Amino acid sequence: MLNRLESFRTRRGLEQAKLAQELNVSKQTIVSIEKGKYDPSLPLAKELARFFRVAVEDIFPAASEETERTTATFVMSDIVGSTRLATELGEDYVGVLGKHREILIDVFTSHGGRVVDDSGDACFAAFLRADDAMTAALAAQRAIASEPWPDGHEVKIRVGIHTGEAFAVGNRFVGLAVHETARICSAAHAGQILVSEATATAADPAHLKDRGSHDLHGVGPRRLYAVE
Repeated sequence: MLNRLESFRTRRGLEQAKLAQELNVSKQTIVSIEKGKYDPSLPLAKELARFFRVAVEDIFPAASEETERTTATFVMSDIVGSTRLATELGEDYVGVLGKHREILIDVFTSHGGRVVDDSGDACFAAFLRADDAMTAALAAQRAIASEPWPDGHEVKIRVGIHTGEAFAVGNRFVGLAVHETARICSAAHAGQILVSEATATAADPAHLKDRGSHDLHGVGPRRLYAVE
């Protein structure tokens, strides 16, 4: 996402870590926004605008709505059992979501990905290389699993990965490849990473196990592989 955050920050004489502290986010979040690797949620964009006392559009100019055909490896994740967690944790679930979001932003962007959406308990990122996407997904699973969550609760995510063609429209990706990634994610169980045959072909197959054909809703039968 095109942004002028670094310009506003340096004008105020703020280091990235200080701005992150003021907004209660990680330094990596600020770094990723400034490098165009993370498209912040609307609430965070508004919070940045309020902090600098400007309009959101001043920091994040409207992106061109021209359609560009692109091929990428898409990664989609969500929290398994999020409704149960929200019920059990109550207000603490807000902090869980925030920490989950920070972990995924840090991991995905540090492995070369661009976080396109992080609404609710889901996260959607795009990578140029299939191997980077798989490595990032493994690192994300490990980071989520090792985090000390409140009251000893377990937070588990599932991840779907697919390599294909989509249309970049402004800051969004549109196309069947995006829907297929979502369906692959839905087919995974807690703690699992499933990838499409297209991703398996584009990546190092050494750590992939054939999980057979799955009938993905609205997409049809697809052969999927687990990252192990």
